[in-house]
Amino acid sequence: DAAAPGHPVMLTGFTGHGLVVNTAALRALGIAETEPDRPGGWYGREAGTDTLDGKVWEYAHLDVIRRLSDPLPRADAVAAYRHLSDRMLRWGVTSIQQMENDRPLNETLAALAEADVPLRWGLFEWPMPTESVDEPQPPVVRPPGLPARVRVLGTKWMLDGTPVERGAALRAPYADRPGWSGRLNLSPAEVRQVLDAALAADGQTALHVAGDSTLALVLRTMADLAPAETWRARRLRIEHGDGTMPDLLPQMAALGVVLVQNPLHLALPQFIGPRYGPERVAHVQLLRSAAEAGVPVALGTDASGSGRNPWLNLMLATLHPSNPAEALTREAALTALTRGSAFAEGMESDKGTLAPGMLADLAVLSQNVFDASPDALPGTESVLTMIGGAVVYRALE
Repeated sequence: DAAAPGHPVMLTGFTGHGLVVNTAALRALGIAETEPDRPGGWYGREAGTDTLDGKVWEYAHLDVIRRLSDPLPRADAVAAYRHLSDRMLRWGVTSIQQMENDRPLNETLAALAEADVPLRWGLFEWPMPTESVDEPQPPVVRPPGLPARVRVLGTKWMLDGTPVERGAALRAPYADRPGWSGRLNLSPAEVRQVLDAALAADGQTALHVAGDSTLALVLRTMADLAPAETWRARRLRIEHGDGTMPDLLPQMAALGVVLVQNPLHLALPQFIGPRYGPERVAHVQLLRSAAEAGVPVALGTDASGSGRNPWLNLMLATLHPSNPAEALTREAALTALTRGSAFAEGMESDKGTLAPGMLADLAVLSQNVFDASPDALPGTESVLTMIGGAVVYRALE
């Protein structure tokens, strides 16, 4: 406020779990200076008062992002999806699984119907409750012209923050902040409501889980609600799973939990090391151990721009800068990107491998990714990309 009293200012953290705004920004966003907290999100407040101090966390942060994106014309969204599709096809990507936290799901479906991109596009709805996690959500409406290749896969919930801002809920305090173990976005009772709804839902449920305390709570609650075989059929997804630790792997495997890790998260040793300390850091962000324990592993990106490059993420999965002992082999990492990701959305019988009877979604690459040096991997491009047997991208000769 002192630096820019008359101009809206927003400072964002790169993890997407917190931001700071000034009073002018609060007013421009339509947020009252004594705005109440919401399920999964909260505001910092001046000591001893209800007045907001400018800090905005978790679902309150997402609310700010949605307020900013609401005025976006559909034509701009259509152009953005077409641009993204073109870039992904040049990397040889044929499917996207998108967590729709920025926009209402029905608006995204309408924009994708108009964009008519060739990618197979799977969407997870991101509820934004105002009073309780079990409040009804708007019905999903498939607009005319929406291709069958665009599917609504299920629902995503964000249960905690990340280790970077020390928001992930840990079972022991952060090594570089004694006495602080992070916090849950939702209470244990609300987590139970989310998981109970997951059992009854038609689609999948994906949970952002970064801390081992959060993951332990999820696994305990799952076991309490239903038998393991019931959960295995649901394929509940743990997105990121940075807090996956050795003692939790057997129950993850038994319950059929799918671990969807994003290798960019593995490239933050300057944060992960100090947050966990030298003893614990070898037991977090598990990949190799998870796969060996029978946990289905998939890889995604959780990024924008060049961070979406699957070959950059393949490199990071095979190096694992934060915990090299947990790096995957090239073959295992490529399998996690393809067959593992297909399994994560329940499509492993249709795509993810090159075999008779499968969808002809494939790419001819510019280099052999099994032989290329690690630093050369991010430069991989597609020479030819096919979806459903049709050529959708061909590099210029």
